[in-house]
Amino acid sequence: MLLTILAFVALFPLALVGFLYREAHIDTRQALMSAAATVVATTVLAAVFAAV
Repeated sequence: MLLTILAFVALFPLALVGFLYREAHIDTRQALMSAAATVVATTVLAAVFAAV
């Protein structure tokens, strides 16, 4: 369970950056900022699920 959450936290921002960069045509800086925000959000969610 924990390994699945960690894999999701690691891979989801990469997929998000690729999607935003390709589909939304935003610049690299915006894509990286979005990925950083996603890492923070998914890490908080993973911590909440791990605590429950």
